Amino acid sequence: MKRKINNILILSFVVLFLLSCNSKVEAPATDNSYYTCSMDPQVRENKPGKCPICRMELTKVEASTENSNTLKFSENQMKLANIKVDSVRLSSFSQEQTFTAKVVVDEEESSVIAARVMGRVDKLNFKSMGQYIHKGDVVYELYSEELSSAQKEYLIALEKAKKINEAEMDYKQLLSAAKSKLLLWGMTEEQIKQLGLSGEVPSITEFTSKVDGFVTEVIIKEGDYLTEGQTILKTNTFSSVWIEAQVFAAEIPEIKIGQEVLITIDGQGLEAQKSKINFISPELMKQSKINIIRAALQNDKQQYFPGMLASITLNSSQKKAMVLPLDAVLQEAKGNTIWVQNMDGSFESRMVAIGSQNSRQIEILSGIEVGEIVVTSGAFLINSEYRLKKGSDPMEGMKM
Repeated sequence: MKRKINNILILSFVVLFLLSCNSKVEAPATDNSYYTCSMDPQVRENKPGKCPICRMELTKVEASTENSNTLKFSENQMKLANIKVDSVRLSSFSQEQTFTAKVVVDEEESSVIAARVMGRVDKLNFKSMGQYIHKGDVVYELYSEELSSAQKEYLIALEKAKKINEAEMDYKQLLSAAKSKLLLWGMTEEQIKQLGLSGEVPSITEFTSKVDGFVTEVIIKEGDYLTEGQTILKTNTFSSVWIEAQVFAAEIPEIKIGQEVLITIDGQGLEAQKSKINFISPELMKQSKINIIRAALQNDKQQYFPGMLASITLNSSQKKAMVLPLDAVLQEAKGNTIWVQNMDGSFESRMVAIGSQNSRQIEILSGIEVGEIVVTSGAFLINSEYRLKKGSDPMEGMKM
């Protein structure tokens, strides 16, 4: 019995020992460590637990023994974080003006299909906007007494011309004049040839398109009577579009015909396209102090549509200045900072004063010197790492 009790006690000891080995015990924070939240780095606790703000598990962080204002990264870390550095230098800096614009129809690509002769529209083959017309497509069919009379005159002249001698040219000239009238009224060479072969005047004549393009406006409908020159359809190829911007009259003297611009189409995710100003309105818009400027943009892939919002960016005066890429400067309400690389390879936050900026660069007025090494890519990641490791904002206590 005593031996059995001893065995039970030994077994219990072994189980307790194994449980104690497998149990996970969070070590309390020491003088060189603390617990913080990756989402809310301002939280600092001396023991493990959950973040009081977002309820995530706190992470143990070893306090850095480095200078409290600097961070260091290995070469591999810099490569993974895409941290790039470059020396500060004076370079050419262009100030930019950006104007809100929109895509409009290029009127130079527009065409009109109009009636050549009076008559009634018996059939209209293109009745809605957006339909594409190819050159040679039958656009409409027309009943025209005038055209029928002209076709009869042509057949009579043709019959007489076949019977006359070579010396008698009157009927041949009459035939040529009758054919010219048919061509002028919109008939094709092939239609005139078929008319001569058949010898019969059709009651309805087909009229084909002389252009390619999308239908942008339908003016008439089936059954309408047309007069000579009346518009039937309007078309546009949309192979080019205009980008128009409204500009205050006071800004017009800075803009010249032929000046290079960058055009960005909103919401397309495409790179800015180069173009040139090809038109400046000679008059102001009614009851305003606003003028219109315009640039053209190739649209062979039909990716730009009238009505889209856009912007036109013009380069104005150039000057020599200390400039950095836009991503190198962290612009906040409290100030503007960059990250500078020290001689020992560590990174230190520095507050700077900024000047003008364009779509790619920003002018630095003070805070750094020519020749210093600054972070040009990855500044935001370094800033986030500083907050996580130090538990504070790198701008705290910083002055210009």
